[in-house]
Amino acid sequence: MANTFSVSDLVAAKSLEILEGNIEAGRLFNNDIEQNFGKNPRTGDQVRVNRRQTVTPVSRASGAAVTKQNIVESTIPFNIQKELDSTVPIDSQELTLDIDPSELISPQRAMQFMNSNVSRVVSPVAIGMAEQLESDLLAEVDNVPGVYPSALSSSLPNNLSAFNAIARQLNVNKAPMLGRFGIVTPELYENMANLVNKVNESGNSDGLRQGVVGKISNFDIYMSQYFPQSIHTSGTIGTAVVNGALAVGATSIIMDGTDQATGTFKAGDTLTIAGYGNVVVAADATAVANAVTISIKEPLRSAVADNAAVSNYGVSGGTAVTYKTVGFFGVADCIGFASIAPIIQGAGVDSASINSNGYGINTNIYYDGDFKSTVLSMSSLVGFKMLDGRLGVRIVQQVA
Repeated sequence: MANTFSVSDLVAAKSLEILEGNIEAGRLFNNDIEQNFGKNPRTGDQVRVNRRQTVTPVSRASGAAVTKQNIVESTIPFNIQKELDSTVPIDSQELTLDIDPSELISPQRAMQFMNSNVSRVVSPVAIGMAEQLESDLLAEVDNVPGVYPSALSSSLPNNLSAFNAIARQLNVNKAPMLGRFGIVTPELYENMANLVNKVNESGNSDGLRQGVVGKISNFDIYMSQYFPQSIHTSGTIGTAVVNGALAVGATSIIMDGTDQATGTFKAGDTLTIAGYGNVVVAADATAVANAVTISIKEPLRSAVADNAAVSNYGVSGGTAVTYKTVGFFGVADCIGFASIAPIIQGAGVDSASINSNGYGINTNIYYDGDFKSTVLSMSSLVGFKMLDGRLGVRIVQQVA
């Protein structure tokens, strides 16, 4: 039985295929969030996303009454941040089936068409879209509070003890054992390649699976060519203490006793709070008379005592440090990702929207008077958000 295909349907399907084939991070992190949005989402729309909750069981003697516990739901807002769009002029003949687009054609005829003209026209646009999505998503890694190594270094991890230490951080945070992965820059992967090969030679065949380049310390290892390797130069405040106890859910911290009377914290600084763990600074702040208030990117999950010591990662003696992110190790629910096909309609527009496997693409083919040419437009509504900082560790390297 024949099937009905339009040119835009074929282009959208091929675009999504190319997109999926060029993205690693998008399928590793939580990409189910688009299901929470309505049928016609727009930039700026927001939903609430549940965070992982646990209930601690209690001991019960035989015959005793049960202890009832409430599950306190915790959610965070997730926004569609922007619409990625690529619009390019094309030769209309490149997207011509030599028959009317509404005519019934066979799957074989459609495949022949896709493998010739459309693949050549669509690939550069779809690959560019994939590169931008991957880069934007991996930029969220810089918001993860967990960091390795404990003391800043210009050396990259390349031995088993280093990756066991990364796993230990996740174990302390009670991150799930199942589904752990690492996604790294080409530079870090090259540095650890010999170790990956040795582990795989021990009998583990996971390195043969599509996209996986090896397995270390219960992490499936992936490499992304689009890791942004963000450069961060810290503030100058190295140490401080909390001024006043902090409650669960606090998003700002008052500190005093800093080691620099007018030193600075910079957005992106990683702070360690004694008895709590790490937080990431959300906005620049300058101390005045040894006191400063900072905002943090993730609300506190437990209370913090008054006068708890605070230290700024890598900083000592009031000297700023510069480092870059070169990898992430953790589980999918640390970071959320949404890619949704927008709905675009208009007279004279051949449009198709398709959502599959966590990705969404809209393609439009129309005549544009500004270009005086047929135009191919590809777009996706996207959002990125750290969901649970406990579930990941970012790998950093000092920049000389």
